[in-house]
Amino acid sequence: MEARHELIRMLVPGCRAILAYAGRTLPAIICSAYDAGFRVQIHAVDVSERPFAVGERVAFLAQNDRGLAFFDTRILTSYAGNPACLDLEWPSRFEWRPRREHTRIQERIPVTVIEPTRHGQPGPSRSGHTLDISVSGIQLFLAGDAGKNLEPGRQVDLLLGLPDGWPPWRPPRWWCERWRQP
Repeated sequence: MEARHELIRMLVPGCRAILAYAGRTLPAIICSAYDAGFRVQIHAVDVSERPFAVGERVAFLAQNDRGLAFFDTRILTSYAGNPACLDLEWPSRFEWRPRREHTRIQERIPVTVIEPTRHGQPGPSRSGHTLDISVSGIQLFLAGDAGKNLEPGRQVDLLLGLPDGWPPWRPPRWWCERWRQP
């Protein structure tokens, strides 16, 4: 119950969020909340692309100074225009993680997740970008359904696309100690 209250406190007007719908990753802002759900505003939507369909599923990620919430929800109502508005239903299930001490990456660094095959060769890959580096690991955002087949505890390779001129990245010592192989 406490986590549900945390979600309600998190989805306040002005809160920034990311929506994944039909293979697109869209920045959104929470406009309002009501009994059945909440309204988000999405800027820079290309109207020539697939419109938002009532009843379809969207993946949702919201973040503020209290933590991070992510869940799947459904579109209740779609209002066309730029900015477009969507009414989304409250999720029946969601994950909420309180913010921990972390190193914030101001720029979104492109990342490719590669699953090795049984023979050690590169397998399927998925693209996305970084959100945070924290004590618990690296948080990534993968567009659409890109992460649906990733299993917890499975080893993957990460390719980080650091911008030109950046010094070589070395993980902080506490991160190496946390993820050191036994």
